[in-house]
Amino acid sequence: MSWMRAGEKSEGGINRVALVGALVAVFAGVFVVLVAVNHARHGTGIAPVNAAQDAYAPKLPITSLKMSEAGNMAGGKETYIEGQITNNGGATVTGATAQVLFRNSAHEVVRNESVPVRLIRTRTPYTDIQEISAAPIKPGETREFQLIVEQDIPEWNGEYPEVKLIKVETK
Repeated sequence: MSWMRAGEKSEGGINRVALVGALVAVFAGVFVVLVAVNHARHGTGIAPVNAAQDAYAPKLPITSLKMSEAGNMAGGKETYIEGQITNNGGATVTGATAQVLFRNSAHEVVRNESVPVRLIRTRTPYTDIQEISAAPIKPGETREFQLIVEQDIPEWNGEYPEVKLIKVETK
């Protein structure tokens, strides 16, 4: 077997460079479709800045907010927002999505994130979180939660972000 130059055909008349290019294009197309389906299935879109609060959200006050930051293995930062959520309604909460708005010194939104609300399961030896669906919040219960915002926010003024529940799932 000898090396071929671009545009040359093999003994069977197949242009290997074109074949490899076509295969790469097919795999890239499949990847794009899979990512789009995953985003649609998991609702990972960004809500508009003026997104309405969920109708059940007023029954779920968020209190005792604390923030921390940590580096990740990719060299970036993650911002952790923790607090308490109380279910003052009559339904059991099985899921929630929060909108987190970070602002700059001019009070303009510099980062808009829609993130799942996850409950803190344990704190020792590390903070372990789980989906609300794994341990739904019953009426009258108060639970600790954590929101994770991945990536740096260089223009952020460092003040606590605005957090509101834009989607609540109940049963």
